[in-house]
Amino acid sequence: MEKDSSLVKSIRFPKELKEKVQASAEKETRTFSAQVIHIIKKYYELQENA
Repeated sequence: MEKDSSLVKSIRFPKELKEKVQASAEKETRTFSAQVIHIIKKYYELQENA
């Protein structure tokens, strides 16, 4: 993702989901934000290939 195309948005996460994303981010040595982006990209890749 290019720096100049980045956009800051905020969303509320239920505590359980936040904890799951945080744990998976730590496992993959990513930041929380990077993990959220990774998950969203994978979701759309799966949708496009379905």
